[in-house]
Amino acid sequence: MKKNTLWHLLSCTLLLVGCLSFGACSDDDNDGGNGNADIDTEEQAIVAENEFARIASVLAQPSELGSNWASQKLEPAVGRPVEGNTSVRMVAVVDEKEALDFYNGLTGQHLAEGTTGNTWTYPGIGSLSYEKRGEADCYAVIHVDIRQIPTLKQINLVPSAVLGDNAAGEAYYNFGDIIFDTRDGSIWVCGRPAAPQFGKDKSWWFSFYIPDANVKKDVKVTAKVDGKKQKVVVGNLPYKLNGTIDKVGVFGEMLTLIANPELYNKYATLPLLGRRLQGLGNISSDKTPEEMVQRFKDVKDYWDKFGLLIDIFPGMRKTEMSDEEMFGMLASPFTLFYAGYTVNSNGRVVLPACSFNGSSEEGNGSEGLNYFSTTPRDFEVRPGKEQFDITTCLNKYSTQGNKIEDDNYLNSVGFVIRVKDGQQLSTNWFFTPDPTKPLPGVGKELTEHRIYSKNSAE
Repeated sequence: MKKNTLWHLLSCTLLLVGCLSFGACSDDDNDGGNGNADIDTEEQAIVAENEFARIASVLAQPSELGSNWASQKLEPAVGRPVEGNTSVRMVAVVDEKEALDFYNGLTGQHLAEGTTGNTWTYPGIGSLSYEKRGEADCYAVIHVDIRQIPTLKQINLVPSAVLGDNAAGEAYYNFGDIIFDTRDGSIWVCGRPAAPQFGKDKSWWFSFYIPDANVKKDVKVTAKVDGKKQKVVVGNLPYKLNGTIDKVGVFGEMLTLIANPELYNKYATLPLLGRRLQGLGNISSDKTPEEMVQRFKDVKDYWDKFGLLIDIFPGMRKTEMSDEEMFGMLASPFTLFYAGYTVNSNGRVVLPACSFNGSSEEGNGSEGLNYFSTTPRDFEVRPGKEQFDITTCLNKYSTQGNKIEDDNYLNSVGFVIRVKDGQQLSTNWFFTPDPTKPLPGVGKELTEHRIYSKNSAE
């Protein structure tokens, strides 16, 4: 793969002095000038499109969403249809936690484990309702009423055994595999492979290349500033990145393990794996910790050998970081912004994000890190404060600390990512690609770097 094809990067640091924070704030008039923000009509339409893009990226056949997205009619492409009833589809999950994770990913919520029911609605889109079943053959059900996907009515979240014989062969792609898309000059990293034996037919891919189309400039809101309502610019914000928290969490943990493969020995002992025996997206149960350590060593060595880090993270070019320094960054606290801006229940503009490897105690070395403390948060963009500019995150790295006190989740290093499944990356948008074969179009419009292929060229 040639390294002279590059883009606008995007790793980012939150060099915002007070422009991001999280959690609910008071709605009183005496809230320091940061009252609820009212999104104007144009921005409401943009936020709605962003919300639908996230849902459609998981539930529907790929489509180029444009200004007419609200009137589009898409075909479902999630899981497998129930025999005799194509309006009901089955998605394999390992337990009730993963069932709720799937629903949280669709709706952009962070519902607590143990939630038994919830309904999410959005004007112009419709509703999704979660119902815990707790049955041997069905962990939960999602009732679907999305007007742009009218033929999809229900998703059953079931054990993979319910889908029948899933052992369709070994998945073609694996953790850390690389695809270079010549259509827009972007690099994509496989962050959650397909796993036919576990009923997961899609591979999921992540890119640190964010084109101009995925940034909304000068987003405006009406907000109370210094006691008066006025129209203010909150900044340049990420848009329609399509990520969902259930996939992004796996990707961030994978990056940490590539940076320091020996950490898998710690990862394998976490309480998380007591509930999700497969780990890393519930697809690794057939590998021992020793085999997984070696797998991530192979990825790290491969990325090193072919000089891929500078392509995957093009901001390295501008900082002149070494590979060792970059791997060190990924084995330290960092944040991933993954969906695009939205509006929370308090009416504030937020950026969905997930933090990794937080500090467990005071200290500058690894002894102060709590590895795999994967924490989804929504970071608020505060009207009336210094503007948030995502484009700074696309151009260079920075290690400046944040100035917000008592904010343990606002890591000093962050990245913005786009997310696609294999079908969206391929040239075949009509049928789910065979997970055991190359993506359609790879070798024609696309070239690839594969790490685990038995006949992969050195």
